[in-house]
Amino acid sequence: LRDAKPLSIKSRQQPPEKFVKSHKRFLYVSGLPHYVAEGNQLGDYQNPVHRMEVTKSILAMLNVSSESVHPANMTSAFVGYKNKDEYDLDVFLLTKAKYANTIEHPQKIHMYQYVHEDDKLSDDYMKNIPAIRVEGIPASMSTARLAHCLFPSDAIEGIQLPLKNIKRLDAITILVPLESKDQVDSVLTSALIKEHMDTSLGKSTVHFFQARRELVYGGITGTKKGQACMKQGNRLVVDGDKPSKDFFQSHAGVIQLRNLDFSLTKEDITDFFQPFSSLRRDVHGSIEFVTCLHKKERTDKAFVGFDRLSEAEAVLKSGSGLLKNLGEKGRSVKVRLVKELFHPLATKSNHTSTRPARSEEELLDSLNNWEQYINPKDITELELMGISKDFFADAFRTMRFKNKSYGAYDWGMQDEKFNPQKSSGQEIKEMMQLYVDTVKELVKEEAEVPFHIEMTYPHEYDNDEENTITTGEKLIAHDQERVQSNINQR
Repeated sequence: LRDAKPLSIKSRQQPPEKFVKSHKRFLYVSGLPHYVAEGNQLGDYQNPVHRMEVTKSILAMLNVSSESVHPANMTSAFVGYKNKDEYDLDVFLLTKAKYANTIEHPQKIHMYQYVHEDDKLSDDYMKNIPAIRVEGIPASMSTARLAHCLFPSDAIEGIQLPLKNIKRLDAITILVPLESKDQVDSVLTSALIKEHMDTSLGKSTVHFFQARRELVYGGITGTKKGQACMKQGNRLVVDGDKPSKDFFQSHAGVIQLRNLDFSLTKEDITDFFQPFSSLRRDVHGSIEFVTCLHKKERTDKAFVGFDRLSEAEAVLKSGSGLLKNLGEKGRSVKVRLVKELFHPLATKSNHTSTRPARSEEELLDSLNNWEQYINPKDITELELMGISKDFFADAFRTMRFKNKSYGAYDWGMQDEKFNPQKSSGQEIKEMMQLYVDTVKELVKEEAEVPFHIEMTYPHEYDNDEENTITTGEKLIAHDQERVQSNINQR
């Protein structure tokens, strides 16, 4: 019953109820260049003319009408689809990279010439100082981040980051003071800096996400009033606002990271958070990158799971919501705690118990040594009836891999289980024994009442002959077909 509460984005404006109810499917597009109005001033979301520029950006990328676009802010928008087939087609084209996801905005860089009209600068400070002027930069990027994108490591001798006294003249123009005219000349003639301007500053990467109406509590239903009724609300939840259900349910505490360096791997993130964790972290299972629809590319967001809620809270306290040592210098990673969504039938968990820990040898033994959970007499009895151990070994292994909930629920902490009265591992033991008992019962019924169980099928080559197949043979044949089907799919 545990589910994550979507993280709210204050700068994202939700579409009106009429827009939500008049469409069946939704996309969310983010990363659009901030519209710059006359005089190099940032576009204002409250201005309908400026908002229309956001809509125009969407229309240039997707085959939709303007009535299907609702700007969420000056760099993002919701797109609605009244037809499911049109939505499915656009999602397919995005995953296959048939739509462009970059918008170019060229820059200019030149030596700064002091003019009195630059009233934001001090006359005494700027009259004779060597500097470069960069125009056309991304309006939403901080000056510190601009300096790191503009000047790669050791690009110009003598230029040390972070640079001080960078001045933003307007929304898309900065002034970078340097130590000498020689440094200015070196910057203006550097091929490496020109390349970085084209790749890091000259293009905006647009991200596409699926969005859906949130589910809200609508009362209690069922014959015994034991089932919560969830209904569609009028707010839209975007993929990446919360972790996947499996990921959230398998961790006691989850945090979201934003503004991640794209060069960071799961191994890097795991090593960084290991000091906060009492147990050895799972490199692949404890990190979930947020991806966009366009070729399933990574974004700058990720979710990180912890075995204890206190461990996740400790990460927030360590940097007051910011991490400055994760990734490249000059980049601050924002951290938010993912909270649990209120559910009237769920028991509020404080996660005070300890999560069971098992070694690799114990995990493999639990997976492969299934006989330890079954009554030995049952195994012997079934072998005499023609049901081999291999049949059960494959069936139980398939159950484990097809049902991810065994790890999360059966071996979870005591205060997060559906059945807290049961010990760890008890659910899988009971399921295996029930499966064996069911097979035994079927085989015994066949021996006692053969005319009810046996089925006749026309022979493959002679329609006049009949082929009698026993229940045990049918079970084995069906299972072999299923195994072969899984192999073919892989």
